[in-house]
Amino acid sequence: MFKILKKYAAVYLFTAPVMVNAAHYCVGKVQTVDVAGNGNLQADIEGIGFGNILCSLSEKKGEYETEACRASFSLLLAANMANKPVRLYFNNDGNTSCNKGNWLDFSAPIHGFYYIRLEG
Repeated sequence: MFKILKKYAAVYLFTAPVMVNAAHYCVGKVQTVDVAGNGNLQADIEGIGFGNILCSLSEKKGEYETEACRASFSLLLAANMANKPVRLYFNNDGNTSCNKGNWLDFSAPIHGFYYIRLEG
């Protein structure tokens, strides 16, 4: 019995950190798209948050090179105009709730935003 318990404890200890920072996604409709003077691409996405930074049009930020950020900018504008939702993927976010909060930098390692998809 002790041997089995020890085995499960070892498995739990090695997988617990992975469970906390698991990859996940959130879906919401784009309400506004902003570009700050410093090149940061910010968006208000229903159910996810407002004013959050996704990437930068002027420098590499997180997983996003500037060219990928420009493509994301176009994708967000298209989603807004077509009234379609987008799906954001996070790979290192301890907050697995989709209500992330406002005015956050999703490109920061604490969130790990790495992918965006136009739904529908």
